[in-house]
Amino acid sequence: MNQKPSPPSSPASPECVIDRLFDVLLSMYGARWLDMWIGCDIDNVKAEWARALTGIDPDAMRLALGALLNGGKPFTPTLPEFVSLCRQFRKVGAPQLQLVDKRRGAGPPGGFQTLKDLLKHRK
Repeated sequence: MNQKPSPPSSPASPECVIDRLFDVLLSMYGARWLDMWIGCDIDNVKAEWARALTGIDPDAMRLALGALLNGGKPFTPTLPEFVSLCRQFRKVGAPQLQLVDKRRGAGPPGGFQTLKDLLKHRK
């Protein structure tokens, strides 16, 4: 039986991202990772992971993998666990420090709403 090789995917294609993710998880968990997929069609598994991870920033995936490694999680993550972990690292924009009195729900006395405003006024 002659099979044509599949065309190469671009490095950022969903297939390449999932292949790389599975390679990293295999390196981290070894046989435990492989054992999860016994009796499963791996192409279907990867397609479902790709679908579930659509829209998740690759940096969030890298941070999630780091959290698995540094957290010493001995068991392989399921798809819902991995998606949940990735969502903990989603980008929310530049951090801002606001001076807010939560008891009153307003800024502190003097009308300064941010640390930047306060420091500007002190010059």
